[in-house]
Amino acid sequence: MKFSLICVTYGRTDEVDRFLHSLQCQDSSDFEIIIIDQNQDNKIEHLVTKYNQTCLIRHVRVDFNNNTRARNLGIRLAKGEWIAFPDDDCWYDERLLTELANRIQHQPNVGGFFVNWADPLQEEKKIMFPASTGQMLKKELFEYAACICLFFRTDVLKQFGGFNEKLGLGDDTLAKAGEEQELLFRLFDNNISIHKALDLFVFHRINNRIWNSYFEQRVLGSGATDFYLISKHFGLFNGLKTLLLWTGGYCYNLVRQRIQYRKWYYLKLKGAFLLSGKLKYEPSRFN
Repeated sequence: MKFSLICVTYGRTDEVDRFLHSLQCQDSSDFEIIIIDQNQDNKIEHLVTKYNQTCLIRHVRVDFNNNTRARNLGIRLAKGEWIAFPDDDCWYDERLLTELANRIQHQPNVGGFFVNWADPLQEEKKIMFPASTGQMLKKELFEYAACICLFFRTDVLKQFGGFNEKLGLGDDTLAKAGEEQELLFRLFDNNISIHKALDLFVFHRINNRIWNSYFEQRVLGSGATDFYLISKHFGLFNGLKTLLLWTGGYCYNLVRQRIQYRKWYYLKLKGAFLLSGKLKYEPSRFN
């Protein structure tokens, strides 16, 4: 089997239906769908029954709410040679898996691929990343870290421990962001190459950010992980330089009375000072 698609879901129904329908329409059937279901009810049971007729679905109910822990559980269960982590509200172009399988055939030693993200429901189709090819560079790891766009060789993820379960969305995570960046930097440090395939697309809505408590937790978490990763991988000088830039941004927006911008910089700094020292990675075991 070529692909294991690990989808962690909570609270959504219509979006999961759209996602599964897009997989039903793929012109390749060489994949399995592993749904890690964090709902406390039978919200998607009827969808699993509906699409199990045409797709291979493994539906796993869990009693925790932690996206990275759920993804690591999916890695343990995966039987495919390659793994992806689609969100429950994304959907796939019908030729995505076939086209990606062709790239893999011609580049068998690549550790991962990064495809593009588009929103076809916009009045003018909106594309997240500019077209480019080649191996992902270290300086691009922050920008190209959308989990829905990443495909990894299964043996690579199992060898290097999957996701840091202290990061990402969840009731018991320390920082509500940064799990993809942390994984990419760890793979980069171990000479695992990720290639860009930005002419291939995963579909997902691209909406303006809504400033609420959820968004604030994401900004706080990104402050911790950004400072931690910059200091670790680009040197403490660059980490301190980042703190200085955030401090300057806070002061500038304080003077200009731009409350939300000021709060954004404040949360980045707060995350860096309060959480970054607690993010040391403890590898998951897949053997």
